[in-house]
Amino acid sequence: VAMLFEFILNDENLPDVMGAQLGRLQIPFIKVAIEDPDFFNSSHHPARKLLNALASAAIGWSGEGDRAGKFLLDKISSVVVRIITEYQSGQALFVNLLDDFSEFLEKEKRRVALVEQRTRDVEEGRGKSEQAKAKVSALVSHIVSGELPDLIQDFITNIWSRVLFLKLVRDGDGSDSYQEVVSTSKELAWSVTPKSR
Repeated sequence: VAMLFEFILNDENLPDVMGAQLGRLQIPFIKVAIEDPDFFNSSHHPARKLLNALASAAIGWSGEGDRAGKFLLDKISSVVVRIITEYQSGQALFVNLLDDFSEFLEKEKRRVALVEQRTRDVEEGRGKSEQAKAKVSALVSHIVSGELPDLIQDFITNIWSRVLFLKLVRDGDGSDSYQEVVSTSKELAWSVTPKSR
């Protein structure tokens, strides 16, 4: 048991905080090894599988600075405390804790994937928004470049440009609805432009 823990705790990628938590399990695991000879004979023993799962998660720990890091530390701490306080004999406690910890890791993995996807979506949306603003700005500058009354120029620049932007972002450049709004903008500007006789 000492060699097993020495192997885990000497891993340079294991943060000290996590090493301290896992180190508290040595005495309960000595009890398990004394009571159950299968502990060393089977890599599928629930206590060994749980210890491996805890060590693997701890090695990938990013610190308490983020929500996921704090949750992982709290979860590992609670597993350690339960083993220390509840273990009497048998494998049932380890089976339950392993199932619970595996479920926790799966939920965290899904949560992290969702956060990453949302971040990508926000970045993608921000990029599309910037492109749409630039395109609408260029279009509006072209439309109001003629001799337009101040009222119409102000309306197209400050109000109608928002309609153009929303249609472009929502429906896309090639959509009929966006092209219709562009045509309306040009027709409005044309209708109030002085005509030469």
